[in-house]
Amino acid sequence: MQSTPEIFRNAIVCYSVINAGAHTFPYIEVKNSTAQVEHEATTSKIGEDQIFYCNQRGWILETAVALIIMVLQKR
Repeated sequence: MQSTPEIFRNAIVCYSVINAGAHTFPYIEVKNSTAQVEHEATTSKIGEDQIFYCNQRGWILETAVALIIMVLQKR
């Protein structure tokens, strides 16, 4: 017989980068009455000034976007 934990904790972190508006509605279904569940979401828009800054340093658009996303994920 497999034992089940008395207390379970889960944290979900979501990152997204958008070019337009976004409306998100997280849904987490929990069937364990002792579980502690958290959800954190961050939505950011890449600014034209950020792209301009990267372009001035010689990075093409795709590299600039990848770099900006990487930085946002590490915050």
